[in-house]
Amino acid sequence: MTPCTKTSSGSSYRFSKFNKQIAAATLCICITTVTSQSVSAANDHTAPETRKNDYPTVLLHGFFGWGRDEMQGFKHFGGFNDIQESLKAHGYHTVTPAVGPLSSNWDRACELYAQLTGSIVDYGAAHAKAHRHARFGPDYRNHEAYIPGLNEGNQKVNILAHSQGAQTARLLIALLENGNQDEINSGVSDLSPLFSGEGRNWVHALTTLAGAHDGSPLAHNANKNKDLNNIIEMLVNVVNIMGGDAVFDLKLDQFGLAPRAEGENLRDYLDRSLNSFLDEHSTDTAFYDLSSDGAARLNGKTNAVDSVYYFSWANESSTPSWFTGKHYPELGTNLFLVPMVSQIGQYQDTESDYPITESWWENDGITSTRGMPGPINNSIDTVVPYSGTIYKGVWNFMGTRHGYDHWDMIGLLDIKHSPAQNDIIPFYVNAAQFMASTPE
Repeated sequence: MTPCTKTSSGSSYRFSKFNKQIAAATLCICITTVTSQSVSAANDHTAPETRKNDYPTVLLHGFFGWGRDEMQGFKHFGGFNDIQESLKAHGYHTVTPAVGPLSSNWDRACELYAQLTGSIVDYGAAHAKAHRHARFGPDYRNHEAYIPGLNEGNQKVNILAHSQGAQTARLLIALLENGNQDEINSGVSDLSPLFSGEGRNWVHALTTLAGAHDGSPLAHNANKNKDLNNIIEMLVNVVNIMGGDAVFDLKLDQFGLAPRAEGENLRDYLDRSLNSFLDEHSTDTAFYDLSSDGAARLNGKTNAVDSVYYFSWANESSTPSWFTGKHYPELGTNLFLVPMVSQIGQYQDTESDYPITESWWENDGITSTRGMPGPINNSIDTVVPYSGTIYKGVWNFMGTRHGYDHWDMIGLLDIKHSPAQNDIIPFYVNAAQFMASTPE
């Protein structure tokens, strides 16, 4: 009945391969043995009406996200219901950068910085040397996400981040605020302002949705066991729905990985790239940063900054078994995520420095709900349930959206909710307004 197999160590469970048989079996379990919780967004508070800043909104994707010019026009934020353009229509100037879908948060933060400031990606001389990849990346001096005036002190941004984007945004804030001593000590004459430590933080507010603050058991297992089969299978299936041969760029140029060759099968491309990447660069990857130990290491370096407003929404699409306490998918969970919900819902790893236990079982198919309000492991951040007052420098937790899986939170392939509920636009407008309601 369980889609997991026990490893020889006896202390962790290896995720089985994502395939049609598992999906069908797990769905049958859900239908016959588990009563789904009712769909609820009762904790969706309404933002104050008065707008006190007009800073641009930045939509930041997470693990396996893609850019606006990829996937044949199927937008990562909203699918065919374009969240960026809808926010613009509601008066929020919005941009959507595209950073490495499998890259470490360091590399992603450097790419995000370059796109927003209109510059060439600089991964840092010390970091590039330590992780054996190129120091410089793409030239984004004319990128569509460019926001003038950031480094001149004339502008700030509000970031709306999903999944791993929560980690990336927090690291960007930490680098802008504090710099990086290793990069300063590298002695290069062309040190990026991102690493200088001059306190040029231009992030006004950060909102995280399904934030992977403490990592993801899915990525944790892939990092520990080098098991990418289920992740590759899920991605291939999703891309096939989008059109079979949709463009999807892993953005790993800094490692010298060859791009997808003309006529190369998508599965072969992913298998070649991912396995090479994970084997050779084990700590400079999203998989490491999203492991429980990697996330805790990042948490220790990215404490909340007193001058920034932080908001968070959690979500879940799992329900516990009456008999075992293990979590299984709620009815209506996206079929691609159904096996993942069950696998995360019983996964344990007690051998890690930061163990994954039963408290991680409630999940949305990618990320455990426990860490979504804000970072826990190795963190000194404070999480405060929102009750009408917005606080600076702490996590204003807006509540848990029950019955929403990981992709529901970005409006992708939502088959569960009624037409009124599955319109993700009002939710994003409300989240953007919360950030816009905070004073400059």
